[in-house]
Amino acid sequence: MDNDIGAKTAFELFEAAPCGYLFTLPDGTISRVNQTFLAWTGFSSADLVGRKRFQEMLSIPAAIFYETHFAPLLRMQGFVKEITVDFLRADGTTLPALVNSVVQSTAEGVPELVRTTVFDIRERRRYERELLYERSKAEHLAAVVENASDAIITTDPDLHISSWNSGAETLFQYTRAEAIGRKLPELIVPDSDREKLERSVAKLRAGEAVHFETVLINKERQPAEVSVSVTPHIEPPGELVGFSAILRDIRARKRTEEALIRSEQLASAGKMAAALAHQINNPLAGAMNALYLATSGGGVSAEPRRYLDLADGELKRISHVTRQVLGFYRESMLPEKMELGGVLDSVLEFAQIRAQAKHIQFRQRYAKDLHLFAVAGELRQLFSSLLLNSVEAIADEGAIVVRARHVGSGTNKRVRVTIADSGEGIANPVRAKVFDPLFTTKGNVNAGLGLWVSKQIVQRHGGTIKVRSRASAPRRGTTVWVELPVTG
Repeated sequence: MDNDIGAKTAFELFEAAPCGYLFTLPDGTISRVNQTFLAWTGFSSADLVGRKRFQEMLSIPAAIFYETHFAPLLRMQGFVKEITVDFLRADGTTLPALVNSVVQSTAEGVPELVRTTVFDIRERRRYERELLYERSKAEHLAAVVENASDAIITTDPDLHISSWNSGAETLFQYTRAEAIGRKLPELIVPDSDREKLERSVAKLRAGEAVHFETVLINKERQPAEVSVSVTPHIEPPGELVGFSAILRDIRARKRTEEALIRSEQLASAGKMAAALAHQINNPLAGAMNALYLATSGGGVSAEPRRYLDLADGELKRISHVTRQVLGFYRESMLPEKMELGGVLDSVLEFAQIRAQAKHIQFRQRYAKDLHLFAVAGELRQLFSSLLLNSVEAIADEGAIVVRARHVGSGTNKRVRVTIADSGEGIANPVRAKVFDPLFTTKGNVNAGLGLWVSKQIVQRHGGTIKVRSRASAPRRGTTVWVELPVTG
């Protein structure tokens, strides 16, 4: 009686076990299978027992693996453990499973049966896929962070750096190895901003994110304007575990903002200049008429007449400038063939009085046959502005050398004019801004439009203008190159 109960219990345990059982002959023919495996695969016992072999129940990739790895290993060592395979179900779908097989042999050591335990790993496979997906997302996010143009930095609660991306390396010039483990304030925060940083950290420790713009310093102790967003990382039950910061280089944006401000200033200056030009035109016309009457009559000797003619030329140039301001070339101003040497002579003569007051010598190195097509008034304005800048750059005693010659040939033939002075020179940070509108190093003495206007004149004539300067001895001074096409 007890044997019957035990046999019944063992049978029920076999059939209703939480795993599948298969008994197969050495060639793989299924000899017995439990109900759990049948329920999982959708087959009946009659479909499988004596009719199918183990390897025929497998998907094609799993069957190949069985023939090349599973079966040889089973024959060689008598067991296999933790092998993942896909079984084919009755409806054509697959059942991912983990199998363990053991060979049962006779007393003589001849294999007579293979016992296989099958575990359904569909949930495990789903979990693995989700895990792989989340891992892929994490790797993608890590790649985004690493390759971001912004500096992305994480720290522990004491502000020791724990991560430092390539954007941070570019912005602050510290490598990852140099930055990791160091305290963030010691690395990039100026001493003058430590108190501000402490206030921000107090807000962060209270769980509040902070956003601000500031100036930090790089490895070379150079300033870097940045926008900063810092977020605290708080884990249950309210424990602060660190901070993450995103720092964006805003120097280009600041330059754009400054350019917009300058353009607005320039627009205002233009309106004011137009109003002034309108007021200047009336007395200017009277002065020009008076000069005309003075020079048209007789009795004026050669020397006073030369100065009157020079004054008349300069008044005409002023008149030309006021017309430019008022109408910005509303009137027809066509280039004409002209001799550049004569223009340079008149400009040098006009600047001679200022130069003599400072004991400055002019040295002329140009021929008298440098012809080109240009607007004479504009060239006088251009070279007068450049020459007066050179005069102002020399404190006392010095020399200004003016050279002009043809360069190039054919359709590319140009006139090159260089004005070189022995003045104080222009420092490197300033040199890049000399052609910006409203930029000046002379305070309220100068409106900062001279070189900007000069560049506009050169560009309108299809030419180029460049500046080279040195502010340190012994070869201190500034040289300006102007190249203008001969044909205009």
